[in-house]
Amino acid sequence: MTVDLTAGKPSKVLLRFSLPMIFSVLLQQLYVLVDLFVVGNYTQTPETAVAAVAAASSVTAIYTAVAVGFNTGCSVLIARFFGGKQYRDLHTAMRTAWLGASLIALVLTVLGFVFCKPLLNLIDTPATAMDSAVEYLNIYTASLLFVFLYNISTGICTALGDSATPLYFLAGSSFGNVALDLLFVAVFGWDVQGAAWATLIAQVLSACLLLALLLRRVNRLEGKDAPWVQTPILKELVSLSVPTVLQQSFIAVGNFFIQRVIDGLGSEATIAGFSTALKVNGFATACFVTVSAAIAAYTAQNLGAKQESRVKQGFSAGVKMLYLLILPIAVAFFIFAPFFVKLFLNTDDPAITEEALQAGSTFLRCVAPFYAVIAVKIAIDGILRGYGAMKYFSASTIADLIIRVALCYLLAAVGMGIYAIPTAWAVGWTVACLMAFAFYKMRVWEKRRT
Repeated sequence: MTVDLTAGKPSKVLLRFSLPMIFSVLLQQLYVLVDLFVVGNYTQTPETAVAAVAAASSVTAIYTAVAVGFNTGCSVLIARFFGGKQYRDLHTAMRTAWLGASLIALVLTVLGFVFCKPLLNLIDTPATAMDSAVEYLNIYTASLLFVFLYNISTGICTALGDSATPLYFLAGSSFGNVALDLLFVAVFGWDVQGAAWATLIAQVLSACLLLALLLRRVNRLEGKDAPWVQTPILKELVSLSVPTVLQQSFIAVGNFFIQRVIDGLGSEATIAGFSTALKVNGFATACFVTVSAAIAAYTAQNLGAKQESRVKQGFSAGVKMLYLLILPIAVAFFIFAPFFVKLFLNTDDPAITEEALQAGSTFLRCVAPFYAVIAVKIAIDGILRGYGAMKYFSASTIADLIIRVALCYLLAAVGMGIYAIPTAWAVGWTVACLMAFAFYKMRVWEKRRT
């Protein structure tokens, strides 16, 4: 169902809207985490298998970043049309988004098959893990069209105020992914490629089912005879999507090179420990960013309805929600860091286990206190995206990434070892937060909404 975010007490509206989105992203993150868990516990060489999945995931993150960028751009515009009851424009924007995403996905699929091994070589994937990483990455690449269609469809649902429907589909596909992972890897013994096939099947099913339901739902709205593409709407979609696509892609490419630093820090055990910790950290930060997406949709709908006075109230409610979410996660990571790392890595060699636990636990314990810092930036990001102030949103995020990548290389080069990565994260987050706060105080969206 569609939900009007322009009526009702902002804190209650945002809470009801955000909770299904948070649960959705938790389930979505299970795709990679379950793969890590299964290959780390049910393969003959768990360190090699985890290193292979981690290396392949560094590349798949680039594909996902492009899809998320389109998701962000289209959802802001569609939310504005929905809030303003401009249904013909809404239909055109949705169709244009689906067409554009499909074309980009097909191009990336071809490029992904051609450059699979060169990309893995670029991040110094260990020779022992190369074959498995190639198999995993090629299978994932075959599902890119469905990854893009799913992301665009969830963005449209969010724009229409419906955060529950994606949750229902994700719940089914995530549990299906778990079952298929265990079947293909633990029972059939398909190793890393079994985890990849499980992910592909789950993604295809969730994308097809959600797309079918969404098409049926939006056809009930007025204006379904609207054209598929209109130049003004296409230009607006491009202006909102391209900066975010570039920003998200830049982040993914940056993380890609950070993986190179990690791969150069030590043995496969160190790589596996850090890679696992980064995935656990990504699991948490994805939940935080989801609240930002909710703030963005809330802001865009209220702007479309010309109720700008509600935006500040929604921002305050969003910050409070973020801190309620962050506090228990940060405490749990700081106290129980070895548990979260070991959960996804199992080996009979105590020496390897200790090395992996030390690397992963160090990262989680160092970055956990800085979740309180990045929360401020994440909330402000939602406001900037909702207003369409994309260049400011991108500026602080790209600055964060440049600092993190540069410091990772610099601190590793001067011998900080496993402390180089979390230190870079903490500094990057702090600078990005200060920039975002300055943008908010300056009300940059009043100067130019771009």
